[in-house]
Amino acid sequence: MPSSPRIPLATGYLLLFAGMALVGTYTALSKPLSEAFPVFLLAWLRFAIAALVMMPWLRRVHDEPPLSSTVKRALFLQSLFGNFLFSILMLSGVALTSAAAAGVIMAALPPLVAVFSWWFLRERAGARVWLATALAAAGIALLSVGRSDTGATASITGNLLILGAA
Repeated sequence: MPSSPRIPLATGYLLLFAGMALVGTYTALSKPLSEAFPVFLLAWLRFAIAALVMMPWLRRVHDEPPLSSTVKRALFLQSLFGNFLFSILMLSGVALTSAAAAGVIMAALPPLVAVFSWWFLRERAGARVWLATALAAAGIALLSVGRSDTGATASITGNLLILGAA
């Protein structure tokens, strides 16, 4: 099996920054879109655009082996949790809370990935990971007890939906 090429550390950080910038942009744009369109229509449009863009990937290379049932199951679960549920939770949550609160909560994504990597994959987590996780949790808690323009109950529900998306 060929080894994957090593990516310089700076490139890795740049790619992580770009990914989080895209998530932040998506979060901010979701607020006005969720006010103009129903949540499930927005999710459907997101998937339709992605399906069109990824159409060229469907063509199988002549020597490519068929997918095993394990890989098909993993792809299904990744699509369910990573795309479908994320979209529904994110769009529903941002409709109930402010875009700023949603952005701060989505900023908890990197520490959440680190914690889940520690928990499920048994990766080592250093003091910086635990500090980032504690700060993210404190920020989310402060947002949840604060009152937004949509009301306290709606805001807490929206914040919890956004946290579920993260």
